[in-house]
Amino acid sequence: MPIGHRDDTGASGCAECAARRTCPASGEDAAAIETIRVPRDAALLRADQLREDRVYIVRSGAFKRVSPHPSGALHVTAFHLAGELLGLGAPGQLRHGSYTVALEDSSVCAITFDSPGASPPRLLPALNDALQRECKSNQFLRQPGCSRRLASFLLDIGKRQALRGYSDRMLRLAMNWRDIASYLHMAPESLSRSLLRLKLDGTLTLHGKHVQLRKQSVLRELARTPAVPALPPTAARH
Repeated sequence: MPIGHRDDTGASGCAECAARRTCPASGEDAAAIETIRVPRDAALLRADQLREDRVYIVRSGAFKRVSPHPSGALHVTAFHLAGELLGLGAPGQLRHGSYTVALEDSSVCAITFDSPGASPPRLLPALNDALQRECKSNQFLRQPGCSRRLASFLLDIGKRQALRGYSDRMLRLAMNWRDIASYLHMAPESLSRSLLRLKLDGTLTLHGKHVQLRKQSVLRELARTPAVPALPPTAARH
C-alpha cells in the first residue's frame, strides 16, 4: 500500500486546491477521490509494488521518480509538480518499476478506475499530456552538453509553472541540486560549473530554492545550440 495518511477532503476541497487550474479531476465525484498526505522523503509508490487500478494527481508539493540501477545506485528519472499525474505505467505492466518519493511535505488525490485497466475519459487528455512531456524530457536528456541540458530543464520547469498560473521566470525548485544532476545525467560538479557560468553572465540568479531566469532568450538559444565536439589530441595540435 502507498505510504501516507488518508484525508477525506475529496472533491469538496477542489475549490481550495492550488492545483485546480490544471487538475484533470477537478469536480469529480468525491466518492471516487481519496486524498493522501505524503511526508517529505516518504515513498508514495515503491518499485515492485503491485499496480492498482488508480492514478494519482499531485495536489500539493512535488515528487521525484527514482529508478534502481543494476549497479545498486538510484537514478532520478522524473519530477512531478502540482496538477500532474503520477503512477502511470506501460500497458500490461503489473508492478511499478520505480519509487515515487515526496520532495517536501506533499499530498495527492488518488482516483480509482471504474473498471480494471480503463482510465476515466476525463483523464485521457491529461494522460496524453503526461506521455508527451515524458517523450520531450527524454529528448532533451539525450542532448550532448551539460549547459544545454540544464537550460532545457530550467525552461521546462518554467513552462510547467506557467500552466499553473505562476511565473515562468521565478522558479521555485523543490528538488535539490544533487537530484537535478542525477536527472540530467551530470556529475554534481559539472552542474555547479554550468550554474556558475550562467550566474556570472547574468542569465540567472540564485536565491536558495528560487532561481530567477533573467535572460530566457539566452537559455532558449543555449538549449537549441548543438554542443561543439572536442577535437582529438592529434587534430588539436594542427
